[in-house]
Amino acid sequence: MSEAPENSTKGTGVAAAAILVSTFGLMFALLAILPVKVPAYIPLEHRWQWGMPDPPLIGMDYYGRTIVALVVAVVASGIAWIIAGPVARWKPAENSQGVKMLAIYAFTGTALSVFIYCYTLVFK
Repeated sequence: MSEAPENSTKGTGVAAAAILVSTFGLMFALLAILPVKVPAYIPLEHRWQWGMPDPPLIGMDYYGRTIVALVVAVVASGIAWIIAGPVARWKPAENSQGVKMLAIYAFTGTALSVFIYCYTLVFK
């Protein structure tokens, strides 16, 4: 039985991390744009509820949007980790810029999502 190389799961980890960050940014932006009910915290009443209250109260849905986006992203990256595990035997080249490019791509996607969220908050 041959032993697996030391970096045999590095490709799987990079793919799962890229999917985690990209999915989180995409879900966060979609939840800000689409009229989806998410958990909201009502600070004056010290309680959580599903969706914003009918009579207008001070409420925060940021935490609910973040939790929903994070759960979806973790599930998506977990599925990617399971599927890509036996397939990905990628070892980056000595001077490879692939990981750096994925990190820049993920940062750009997250920054765009934050901008879209702020834009929808200002013009709602």
